[in-house]
Formats: sequence, C-alpha cells, structure tokens
Amino acid sequence: KETIELAFKDRGGKGRDKEYFTSHRILIKDGKGFGSKRKNYLSIPYDKIRAFSIQTSGALLDDDCELNIYTSSHSMVSIDFSATNVDMFQIHALLNVKIPWSQDRGTSDYVDPVPPHMDQKQTKAGNVIDWLGDNAKQVDAQEVETHFKTDFPILLEDEKVELAFKSGRDTKCFTNRRILFVNVKGLIGKKIEFLTLPYSSIH
Repeated sequence: KETIELAFKDRGGKGRDKEYFTSHRILIKDGKGFGSKRKNYLSIPYDKIRAFSIQTSGALLDDDCELNIYTSSHSMVSIDFSATNVDMFQIHALLNVKIPWSQDRGTSDYVDPVPPHMDQKQTKAGNVIDWLGDNAKQVDAQEVETHFKTDFPILLEDEKVELAFKSGRDTKCFTNRRILFVNVKGLIGKKIEFLTLPYSSIH
C-alpha cells in the first residue's frame, strides 16, 4: 500500500505545483498555465535515484533552498522550496532511508582515517594557498563523521566515514555507503550544498 509521507506546495503554499514524497516514490504535480485544467505528473521511484543533493538557504533575503534528483532516465530534476516552510534535513533524512544502498559497503582493506603529519599545524599562508589552488588536504575522518551527524544531520546513524578531505571551505568524504560532496557557497558560507553519490551508482 502506497502512503504519502511528506507533501509540499510551491510558493509557500500559494503555488500550483505540488511535490509528494510517498512510501514508494517522489510524485511531482506540475500545474500548467493560469486557469488551465491540464496537469503533468512526474513519478520518480526511489530505486531509480542515482544521486541527490540538498542546498540550504543563504543569508538575508535568500531563503530559497533546493533539492536536486539525478536518475537514470533524467539528467536532473530540481525542486525549489522556501526555507521558512521546509526543513531540508528532514527531506534528506527521508531519502537516506528510501534510496537503495549498495550491499558492498566500504572496503575490507585497512584505511588510515587519520592524515599523516596531523600534529603539524598548517600556517595561515599555507591555508590561503590551498584555498586559492583548490588543494585537497586529508583531515581526521572521525571529526568529519561527528560533524555530519551532529552539526549537520546528513549521515546515517550506523554510517562510518573512512576518508575525508578538505579543500578551502569544501569537504569530500568517503563513507561505507557513499561519497559525500559538501560545497559551501557565498561570501559568508551559509548556503551549503550536500551531494550524495551512493557507491551503487558507480559503474
């Protein structure tokens, strides 16, 4: 039996488009022009999702947030929300338990989660050079795991970060279930994109 678990209406409840997150799929109702009775429906089964991302709102007047869905049949489906009416991390948590994860989780080989020379602090000049040159540096996996379970509830409770890298303000981490790309945007860095690529989508 299919049930609706989350439902949204565009423009803070005043728009014509609606999005439904059911027990089986994402159903998008696209209302056509003013006064039109035509409606388009797009159905995205969870098992067809190859990657997804959420983007939080920015600062001041930028309260737009976004969900991007990548499937095998569509290059990308984007859904816009208003931060005043939507908890994007609630949507992310739903997708976390709905999409198919690979049964081959992580690697059986030992991977040192602590970067070499971690006790040697980077100079401020070195940090600036890394940021300008987009140089990725390995960082402590346990600290990253804690950060994305507490400060930002992105990872699953039983998910483990095996490797993590930081490039300027952005983070890339390899868990036992996915590759997570965290892209910090804007001058003050309040708008953040969290992109999930499950290992099951890598061929």
